[in-house]
Amino acid sequence: MQTLSASSIRYLITMHSLSGERGMRCVDIARALHVTKPSVYRMMEALSDKALVQKEKYGMVFLTENGRELAVRYSAYYEIIFRFLCREFALPPEDAGNAVFALLAGISDERIGSMCEIMRDMS
Repeated sequence: MQTLSASSIRYLITMHSLSGERGMRCVDIARALHVTKPSVYRMMEALSDKALVQKEKYGMVFLTENGRELAVRYSAYYEIIFRFLCREFALPPEDAGNAVFALLAGISDERIGSMCEIMRDMS
């Protein structure tokens, strides 16, 4: 699996929640993430270079099959780890969310999967 930054993972998860089966506009992504449109355009270029998103001529952006698969997997990991951190460590939601993205970006997929299994068993 390719290495992604915490920011890239945050974009993929957000895009997945916005898109369903249809595409989305960069302005909608910017609004959801509270970032500027130029930031979204730069990230779309980076994700496009990794074949995770496809951009259309008139501004619509779509997750590729690989992008959607990663977004689904990261979303599942995010939910498990987020709930665990909030419940077990009483972290405020914003802190827990930031910690989850750092973990997802910094630890291998195999290890994250193992961690999530343990966290699931503990709940």
